[in-house]
Amino acid sequence: MLFALLLACSKPASKTIDTTDEQVASQPSLTPPENGVNTFAYDGLERQFRVHIPNNLPADAPLVIVMHGFTSSAQIIEAYSRMNAVADEHGFVVAYPQGTKDASGNTFFNVGYEFHESNGVDDIGFLHALIEYLQQSLSLSSRNVFSTGMSNGGDMSYMLAFQSDVVRAIAPVAGCMMKHIYDTCTPTKPVPVLEIHGTRDSITLVDGDIENQEGWGSYMPLEDTIQFWVNHNQLELSDVVDIADTNTGDGSTVIHHRYYSQTGHTEVWLYEVVGGGHDWPGAFGNQDIDASSLAWQFFSRYLE
Repeated sequence: MLFALLLACSKPASKTIDTTDEQVASQPSLTPPENGVNTFAYDGLERQFRVHIPNNLPADAPLVIVMHGFTSSAQIIEAYSRMNAVADEHGFVVAYPQGTKDASGNTFFNVGYEFHESNGVDDIGFLHALIEYLQQSLSLSSRNVFSTGMSNGGDMSYMLAFQSDVVRAIAPVAGCMMKHIYDTCTPTKPVPVLEIHGTRDSITLVDGDIENQEGWGSYMPLEDTIQFWVNHNQLELSDVVDIADTNTGDGSTVIHHRYYSQTGHTEVWLYEVVGGGHDWPGAFGNQDIDASSLAWQFFSRYLE
């Protein structure tokens, strides 16, 4: 969904990765990317991504994909999420894919918004090729791949969970499931899900928009989205915990809903930010939790 953060962004130098998805699959020794912005050829388009590779990266390190919101950029979400610092502390690589521009000049990931129906950008394919390239060129784990994102990037994380076997867990922030995805796609395995969502989010509504009154296209209420994953992961137990209100000046509080099973490891977490808006907690909006640290805390439960 819509997300724009007013930051002054200079255009950095970039490194071009001269490869395609077919070359990724057939060429085991690829030139690795450099910290900062890189370009990547896929499906006839020159795509950009930013990457952060910690010093002294351990062998077989995990990969976390972080996706920006509609109208935003990889550089902006890299700055406010501060995921690089989390990666440095815990030893994983972070990649920030850059969406393409639509007919109105707005950056986006193609999850099927109504005004993108005729757009043929294959972001699922691009993300698969990018993940494989990073795994091979940086000798990363073939199993420990995770996805998070803000708004439209969160929506894309849900789409990855439906249509990909390479992502082990997702952590959308202010994300939603488009109804066409909800109705037609069936995940092939249990997927751990962490959603962080403000109850007063005026962009990605907690009640959804089944009738498409806002013009994005029909998308599901948050309650239905969470229940879908609870049912899919066969979780029969739940806990509700109030998070300590350590910052009384942010106008919001947080409730942690945890869904789990006595027989399985896969869980669903919802951090309900009561009074929160269309925010990335810890960066702006609620300050009782930090979305990036929470995402890694959740992902680390599923490392193999």
